[in-house]
Amino acid sequence: MQAGLTPQENAEENTHPEDYDHIDYTAAFLREDRRRQVSQEILRRANVPKDSLDWHTGFVDDAEYRDFGDGNDEVYFDVLPSFEMHRAVHDSSYFRGQSTEEPPEYSQEATPSIARLATSSTSNDQTSSTDADASEPASLAATLSSHRSSIATASTDYSSISDQDIPSESIGLDDPTNVHKLPRMAVSPKLTVQVNVTKSAPRIGQKQEMESMLKEYTSGDLIHGYVVIENATDREIPFHMFYVTLQGHVSIVDSESKKLYNRRFLHMIDLNASWSFGCISPSCNVQYKYGDKDWDDCYLGLPPNRVLAPQTKYKKFFTFKVPYKLLDNTCRHGQELHTLLPPSLGVNRYFKNGKYSQIQINDALGYGHSGRRGSPILTRDMSNDKTINYSINASLIAFHPTLKDRSGQPMPAVMCDEDYAVRFIPFGFGVSLFSSNKAISRLKQQVQGSIKNAQRKLMLSIEGNEDAVAQLDNEIKLQQLTLAHGENVTRHDLAFPLRNQSHSDISRVDIKHLYVPQASKSLFGKKKSLTSNEAGWITITTHVPKDGLPYVSPSLLRKTNDVSELNALGLANYEMMNNSLSPDEKKKLTSLDFDFSFLPSDMASMKMTSPPEISQIVCKLVVGNVSSTSSIPVKMWSDFFICDNEKFEKMRREFADFDAELAKIKAEFDARELHIERYIDRSIFEDVKAMKELKSDVSVHPVFKTTLSEKNSQTWSRGEDGSWSRHVKVHLEFHDLIRETLVPNFQSCLLSRIYCIQTEFKFRNSQKIAMVRVPIRLRWFD
Repeated sequence: MQAGLTPQENAEENTHPEDYDHIDYTAAFLREDRRRQVSQEILRRANVPKDSLDWHTGFVDDAEYRDFGDGNDEVYFDVLPSFEMHRAVHDSSYFRGQSTEEPPEYSQEATPSIARLATSSTSNDQTSSTDADASEPASLAATLSSHRSSIATASTDYSSISDQDIPSESIGLDDPTNVHKLPRMAVSPKLTVQVNVTKSAPRIGQKQEMESMLKEYTSGDLIHGYVVIENATDREIPFHMFYVTLQGHVSIVDSESKKLYNRRFLHMIDLNASWSFGCISPSCNVQYKYGDKDWDDCYLGLPPNRVLAPQTKYKKFFTFKVPYKLLDNTCRHGQELHTLLPPSLGVNRYFKNGKYSQIQINDALGYGHSGRRGSPILTRDMSNDKTINYSINASLIAFHPTLKDRSGQPMPAVMCDEDYAVRFIPFGFGVSLFSSNKAISRLKQQVQGSIKNAQRKLMLSIEGNEDAVAQLDNEIKLQQLTLAHGENVTRHDLAFPLRNQSHSDISRVDIKHLYVPQASKSLFGKKKSLTSNEAGWITITTHVPKDGLPYVSPSLLRKTNDVSELNALGLANYEMMNNSLSPDEKKKLTSLDFDFSFLPSDMASMKMTSPPEISQIVCKLVVGNVSSTSSIPVKMWSDFFICDNEKFEKMRREFADFDAELAKIKAEFDARELHIERYIDRSIFEDVKAMKELKSDVSVHPVFKTTLSEKNSQTWSRGEDGSWSRHVKVHLEFHDLIRETLVPNFQSCLLSRIYCIQTEFKFRNSQKIAMVRVPIRLRWFD
């Protein structure tokens, strides 16, 4: 095929592509064809009616496509592409050559010859192609794979990788997660990529309504849209790859070093929207062939020769399904909570050289954005330079004209890209409420044991006792086996519940308060003496509630994302999740119960007729952000971080001492040319660093209207032992004009959001205030 032809000319020209001897789809095609046959059999047996609203897993040929009628936007193929499919489409060894000829085409008609192809050639020196006409449409029937376009990978980018760690032949190609590491090259400001998100699945020839800028997506929602690639120049522009991805990033600014730490925890690829040699059916279930034009004069699809014609626009449709959770390898510590998608939080003001740094909150609206579609939304969510952002990214990649990799091959570079921010709020519970004490104590014991083994190794090496060293090595192996078994048991016990578990996770919070009344004044202005029998200890006890507070957002966001505004698929997803929980599990927290006991300092005294009365009750919301620049190895709970700051600082100092001791031991091992990894695992160094660098910023917000329930509260009653007790119920209600945005609490590897209700009790004739902080959940159900 000749470069520079328009898409229509390409479609009309009858050419015979050269054999690509370095491409072998045989193994992947065999696997995908078996999957296709099974999926079609499932569809045939299902006998899906015309107007049903269903989710299908299988490939649809032309006849089956027509059976769905006009409501094709209600059919979505929710199948994950296999590993073989992903590697076959995106392996860099297939794309290193810069030939612009058409690739071999595979279609259903070629199926009978699969066995012959498999037996005749499996190496890169052979070819597997058909004589199918190159101008045949990229229809639903003619495809390499039965897999849908959405969700190729969902991976975690744990840390920045140096150039020495990346093979030269794989930068950004066989692993699309490396695209963000590619250099950029300026081509022309008239070469643009535009991402558009629509309310519903696309329909060919019809203008789609754009999605609201204030749209919030939740778990299991579909994100529909299209990308327009426009070459408005007067010359041809070749490209090499094109990717459309859904990504999630967490960013943290260290308050001391002023460094910015980024980590990508979500990376999903729409294989159909991205460019590939294969013909991949779109998830949104639309039929088109390359060369067709849509309503806006855009050619559907990208040119097979990978050359953008001058003064031409191209369109690719995409569909993403927001996952309910991340892959298991997201958290190297195996923490179930860390695999749940966190809500959108804050705005990364350092993204792309401060692209969104000028966004300000409108006081009247309670939020702010840049004024253009795809802008992130800034709210008063107390993020404090800690952000979690989701976006749809489209990147057009070519080979750089001057830069070379280590093997002398042209280096790929990003010609242009575009991002569209999407706001995400997870459905359901955020976290269970347990204490962090056991997990942190277990981590300390593990670190201390490793340090002890390393010190023992050093001592035995100095003595030259080889038998004792061998015995130590065996002991360490047994310790590792025991530890691995204990971790498996622990992970099963702490698995995240979608709903409240059958066993109780309620814990108790109690504080002791010394009540010392103020000395009253006499008629002559002198203070009366204070006798010891007027003072005493007040103990306040409450239980951590299972009910939670609702997600709170600005009024216009609530109105835009009301359930009544959902489309058919969005409503079906909401009802599916909502119906999986009982009404008891979705109860909102409306009150807190407290038990008081008073023990007078002078039990022998009978002068006290009753304990002190409560003169005032004030409830406030405590918001805590717990973060680290390395993966946090344990679950973070409010009882440890925002209820007892002194305890938190003590823990940090202990791990700082561990870090110093580990550095000293490593220096001694290096001096003796010993391998410390055999005695102290690398993960120990990383975990100690993460705990040492833990930071907790806490803020208190008066968001509640607080009233004492006289009906459900009791007066003081005296016990036989001389102590006094009473029960108090405090009603909670958000202020009508609450300014803050309260996102669900969550935990991730680098960042966690924790909430407490701070209840302050003031007693008559006393200036001191008794304060109780109760950990709570905050979640979204409606």
